[in-house]
Amino acid sequence: MLGAMGKGGGIMKSKVLVIDDSPEQIDFIKLVLEKDNYDIRAASDGKSGLSAARSFNPDVILLDIMMPGQDGFAACKELKADDRLKTIPVLIMTALGDCLTNSNYAAEKGLELDSEEYLAKPINPDILRAKVRELLAG
Repeated sequence: MLGAMGKGGGIMKSKVLVIDDSPEQIDFIKLVLEKDNYDIRAASDGKSGLSAARSFNPDVILLDIMMPGQDGFAACKELKADDRLKTIPVLIMTALGDCLTNSNYAAEKGLELDSEEYLAKPINPDILRAKVRELLAG
């Protein structure tokens, strides 16, 4: 959806939704992605992130796993079960590391991720920008 034409012939910005409970992480991601001129919105937990996804209709979602209330596992599952949202690419961001699917947290919860991409924290700005561009390009 990069460079799509809007009404009146102007170029529409691609929309990115960041769902993370850390204001510092959200600010960091906004700072990194603003260089690519995206329309960026943020939510601080899974429930408000799902609501934002429904109203904002983003082109890509960046989703943290470890959040209070509804975590990223539950939010991702709900996103992918919603007919309006299931085709939106999701990039999982987590400090759980490469052992995400084998972590005690995931095993205890019996959870699986149905995301398109994964990025370990701390986030490398260049890799983040590249992954978002890849997801937007389809």
